[in-house]
Amino acid sequence: MNRAEILGVHREGPFISPDMLGAQPPQARKVDRAFLEELLSMAPVRVITFAPEADEADLLLNMARENGIRAQLGHSPCRYEVAERVFRRGASGATHLFNAMSPLHHRAPGLAGAALAHARNAEIIPDLMHVHPGAIHVALRAVPGLYAVTDASRATGAPDGTYPFGEVTAHKCGNGLRLPDGTLAGSCLTMLQAFRNFVEIGLEPAEAVRRCSTIAADYLGLQDRGRIRKGAIADLVVLSPELTLKDVILRGKSVNG
Repeated sequence: MNRAEILGVHREGPFISPDMLGAQPPQARKVDRAFLEELLSMAPVRVITFAPEADEADLLLNMARENGIRAQLGHSPCRYEVAERVFRRGASGATHLFNAMSPLHHRAPGLAGAALAHARNAEIIPDLMHVHPGAIHVALRAVPGLYAVTDASRATGAPDGTYPFGEVTAHKCGNGLRLPDGTLAGSCLTMLQAFRNFVEIGLEPAEAVRRCSTIAADYLGLQDRGRIRKGAIADLVVLSPELTLKDVILRGKSVNG
């Protein structure tokens, strides 16, 4: 099999705040059981993002727990106290920490502050555009299970220019992708570049590898992924000492034959 595998779906919306859409379409809504059950039946959902104010009765939180789904807080301007309550009631983590959420302020810590204080896992986009390197280091000290996500868009790897993005268009310039109003619209980050960026800001390569693979695999309960050991699936990349890509190995075989 000379291709990537889809191990599950991250359902990022629509149970989010209309005030923190980011690049999401304007279709935010409250949780209701029938629609949530319909969404969960469409694909193997492993992670779901929601805003606390969209799930006031903890319906989504409870259904996620019953179905083995990781329920993450994100896309919300909620107060620290609101997010703290949901983390204590079982929310698994935070979606792209610091982005599309109420920010950390020393008198109003917001969702970002609640995640730093209470989340055991959180995503972060280490393209060095979405999050400052200093904030990444703060998160590394605070969240044991911080791991990289690319949040990559369809423009990743493509030339600079304008690309369709849902119902709107976004402009790619270098590694950035923005809506006409300047809002960051996902990223153009690859996981290899995420790894390089972690190393660039001071992580040891072994720790950068862990943040780009092992922690996410453990978070999803995939004990045969994200590690090199007997019995694990041999999906690997081979890098040079300069961190350039030399080879990709899928199921123990080089994609180059």
